[in-house]
Amino acid sequence: MMENFRNQLQPWIDMLDSGLTTFNEVPVDWESQRSVSHPWSTNPNNHFFNSVCRIKPVTTGFWEVLIQSRVGNLEKINAIWPLPDGKIIIGLVRKKDNISGKINVEAPRKAILKWSDHILLLKEGPNVIDL
Repeated sequence: MMENFRNQLQPWIDMLDSGLTTFNEVPVDWESQRSVSHPWSTNPNNHFFNSVCRIKPVTTGFWEVLIQSRVGNLEKINAIWPLPDGKIIIGLVRKKDNISGKINVEAPRKAILKWSDHILLLKEGPNVIDL
């Protein structure tokens, strides 16, 4: 499933390229466009954070966070996960079975990164990743 994520996004990317800010009601190549705001138009964002970035609370209130990204065939992911008192900023690049980049935990949290069989306890502030 994750290998097809980028391909599944193509209709959404086409809509953004045509100037729409939500899903359209008719195919993009139709001359008359209509874009009615629907809550389901945010589904790619929800899928990205829940299935690709996989930033998950371990405890109530996100006081302990598990990051277990599944990038599939994407070469990199950049994401900002807002928290009430800061955010988690992810910038990772995949090369074959390895990842590198930074994860910045801008709030007092216990944050854990799991990648393959590696487990890293992340500190508050910037963390350099090279696995």
